[in-house]
Amino acid sequence: MPAPQLATASITDRIQALGGQESILPFDVAGIQRDIDRLKAVSAAEAFMLSGMLKAALGDYEASKELHLKALRLSMDDVGLVNYGISLRKLGRLKEAKVNFLKALERSPGSPSIFEKVVQTCTFICDYVDFESVVSNFVKANPSCDIEGMQCMINANSILSHLASLEIPLAEYKLVGEFIEQALLEFGLVSAQMNERLSSFDGVSHVYVEVPLPVKTAGELVAINDRIAELVLGCDEISSWDKLVVNFVDQRSTLTSAVA
Repeated sequence: MPAPQLATASITDRIQALGGQESILPFDVAGIQRDIDRLKAVSAAEAFMLSGMLKAALGDYEASKELHLKALRLSMDDVGLVNYGISLRKLGRLKEAKVNFLKALERSPGSPSIFEKVVQTCTFICDYVDFESVVSNFVKANPSCDIEGMQCMINANSILSHLASLEIPLAEYKLVGEFIEQALLEFGLVSAQMNERLSSFDGVSHVYVEVPLPVKTAGELVAINDRIAELVLGCDEISSWDKLVVNFVDQRSTLTSAVA
């Protein structure tokens, strides 16, 4: 691997490690940024991309977006698009993340890793409206890939079967996903996981979506659950509201049936 690529890989690893820390030290951030600045003389596009990833790890959406777009203006490739999508996903901007993963898949239509990111993001945002065409295009580009054995596809097919069994339109499920993202952004929260299962209450079956969150207080949890209920019940376009249950939970609680 050439030296610039080695440097990029090393910095990427450090940014990922930074994002997993509960407390981020300014010294660590400054060290990473310093190494990124050195890389700028070799590849400005990669330097901007890495700076965008660093800003995403710090939770700065606007700065991350600006830097990633600068990188893509210099070099529009699938690596830059995927990393922009990953940054957006970390920031809770899942609809935007899906757009960039799809653009990357258009450039590398047979890439299993990019396809997996698209499917995972569809699951996170409850958006399967164009899912069939995405899968079909990937299969045409990579017919030897066993997509049915991919965990992301197992999860997606399970959810789709639940929606079909209750006759819940995909467009309505997508709206629920949009409201989930809206509520999370309003409360400044990001979820790294969601769980879905077919459940029932008083003999009435429903699709149950559980979203673990890093909440600080029980009051915050109550407030965001009230908000998602308000959004879903207040939408005239969702007629299947009684068959769709969304529940935000404390991520420290026991999680079951993880799907993403």
